[in-house]
Amino acid sequence: MADKVTKPKGVKGPHRLTERQRAFAEMYVATGNARRSALAAGYSEGVATNRASQLLKKPRIRELIDAPRERAKEETIASIEEMQKYLTTVLRGKSEAEVVVVEGQGMGVSQARRLLKSPDEKEKMKAVELLARMFGAFLDRADVTTGGAPVGPVIYLPENGKGAQKK
Repeated sequence: MADKVTKPKGVKGPHRLTERQRAFAEMYVATGNARRSALAAGYSEGVATNRASQLLKKPRIRELIDAPRERAKEETIASIEEMQKYLTTVLRGKSEAEVVVVEGQGMGVSQARRLLKSPDEKEKMKAVELLARMFGAFLDRADVTTGGAPVGPVIYLPENGKGAQKK
C-alpha cells in the first residue's frame, strides 16, 4: 500500500512527506522514542528501528521535529532581552518580591506574614552591576596580545651574543 504524499505549505519539490513520515515526526516529537514512533506511524516490527534511523536523517523530518523543540525552548529559557528588562525593573524599584516577616505576638508566640516588598538599595545596585556586565562596562581582564601572539618577557642580548657586559 503506497502512502499518500502530502506537501506542507511553502514546501516545493522533493521535500514532500508521506503521511507515515509526517506521523513519525509528530509521534517522535511527543515521545522522543524513534522505534515506537515508527511503529505508531505504521512501519512493521521488523523494519521499525532501521526505518526510524533513516527517517531521523531526512532534513525535512528534522525540521518538523526541531521546530516544536525550538518553540518550547524559547518559552522556557529566558532571553537576554528578558533578563535585561527584569533587571531594569529591579533597579528602577518597580518589581516586588514576596518576603516572610515573623512578628512577635507576646508571651513567646510569633506569627509569620507574607509581604510584598520593593527592592532595597543593595538589590538595586546588584541589578546595576549585572546590567553593566551584560553591556561590557567592566573589564574583568586585560587583553595583552600583539597581533594575536601573547606578550612574553623581553630579554635584551648584546649583538655579539656573549651575554650582558658588566661595567
